[in-house]
Amino acid sequence: MKALKKVFKKKLSLSKKKIIDNPLKILKRITSLSLAEKYKNFKERAKQKELHRIKLLKEEKIKELKKEKLEQEKQKNEEIRLIKQNELNLIKEEKQKIEKQEKQKIKIIKQQQQIERKKIKLEAQRIKAQSKN
Repeated sequence: MKALKKVFKKKLSLSKKKIIDNPLKILKRITSLSLAEKYKNFKERAKQKELHRIKLLKEEKIKELKKEKLEQEKQKNEEIRLIKQNELNLIKEEKQKIEKQEKQKIKIIKQQQQIERKKIKLEAQRIKAQSKN
């Protein structure tokens, strides 16, 4: 009976080890599989993040180029507007200059006419004065 107990104890202890070891082996296998899968997923996410970052950088670069192009276009339009404004100012100044010259001509003509009238009046007075004498 002691021998039977020893054999039974031995088998029981072996079966206990198997009961404990088998789940551990399975757990280790599951853990290593899940770790490998997690690592693979981690790598994939990192790769996706990098691709997304590159995509965002490209989009940002495109936006920056568009913004720069728009700014250049605005600057060009502003320069064109200033050139047109300067041309209009020059035309306006020239027009004012011509008007001023015309006014001066008219003023000079009126002064000459006034002088002529005074001469005629003086001449008429002189003739009147001579005729009295």
